[in-house]
Amino acid sequence: MDPGKDIWGYSGCRYIGVDDNPGQLECDDVPIFQCDEDPQSSEQISCSDDPMLLIEIVPRVICTIPAT
Repeated sequence: MDPGKDIWGYSGCRYIGVDDNPGQLECDDVPIFQCDEDPQSSEQISCSDDPMLLIEIVPRVICTIPAT
């Protein structure tokens, strides 16, 4: 993730991934917090209705910025 781009109005955001859990996110003016495993993390989701175009994603984490 590029920390130079704003996410939901927050700047300086940085995802910290690890192997044994969903990781953490921190942004300027937001303390580091734990992300959660996406409930659809075991699913492949198609992003196209065109059968000739294969575009799929597999969601991994959800990072919800806590209320400050």
